Amino acid sequence: SILLGADTGAYTDQLGPFDYYGTAPDASADVYEFWSFLINNVFPSVTPDADILTADVGTQFEDWWTRGIEAMAARSGIIVISGIGNGSESHDSALYPAAASNAIGVGAVDPVNTEDEETRLSVFAIPTPRHSTAGPVPDGRCKPDIVAGGNCLAADALTVDGYKTTGSWTSFSSPIVAGIAGL
Repeated sequence: SILLGADTGAYTDQLGPFDYYGTAPDASADVYEFWSFLINNVFPSVTPDADILTADVGTQFEDWWTRGIEAMAARSGIIVISGIGNGSESHDSALYPAAASNAIGVGAVDPVNTEDEETRLSVFAIPTPRHSTAGPVPDGRCKPDIVAGGNCLAADALTVDGYKTTGSWTSFSSPIVAGIAGL
């Protein structure tokens, strides 16, 4: 819902009624199951018919599939946007594919510390590595490339029409960046 959602009858107890729109609610998307995407696109080097590829899965080390996604971006020009990781310790390294040179690695910016839900969803603090991995990758490049709010209002999968505030994590920041890039 962060990227594509639209609901003109949204409601939460904290905010009351409101109109909910994802970052790019009118965009079209092809959604792939991760392993099917790797088998059908990455392994045989078949670029999907898309402008942007966004994924919020990663690994601390380059692997055949992360190198395949990086090669796909280099070869085709597809924009790859991925969360950099949620590390807060100095030994937490940036996750691939976000750490790759041909991917936009997205970090999270925490909201200000307040109990007011509306303020937590609209006012952000300065970037810190608390909920977002930061620092150089093995080849010396600095990551993340960009940061966005990680604390979002998203559809609650456990209710029919409910919404809840997410944690402040890069998996919620990268759909915001992907939607902005798509616009």
